[in-house]
Amino acid sequence: MPRSALTIFIITSFFITLGLNSQEVSDQILKQAEELFSAKDFIEALPKLEQAAKIYKQQNNLKPAADSLYKTGVCYNVLSRYEDAVQALTQAEKIHSELSETDALGVDMVERSSAEIFRSNVNEGLKICDQ
Repeated sequence: MPRSALTIFIITSFFITLGLNSQEVSDQILKQAEELFSAKDFIEALPKLEQAAKIYKQQNNLKPAADSLYKTGVCYNVLSRYEDAVQALTQAEKIHSELSETDALGVDMVERSSAEIFRSNVNEGLKICDQ
């Protein structure tokens, strides 16, 4: 098990042992992820963001799920994992669109456009900008 996955497992187990519910656990994981993201520690933030997005989606708590997916996409872009970035950002776009979060949707699309351009899909990146 990779170090970061093991860390998430241990943290999640610890919070559950303390009697926290899954909402509180996901909030704690997201808080840690956002601190790492703000500090530009994208390698450590990435697995926590992925875990938070997964838990929020399971809870049908879509706004924080979409926001976590957006930040996941940013991490992937920074780490030059552009295909993964496109997948995460596409999911964020879908949820933000369903929630009528037009500002967030626009930010998702700009980031996905960048990922497409970084992948040498310039036409696709420009097409996203035209939407």
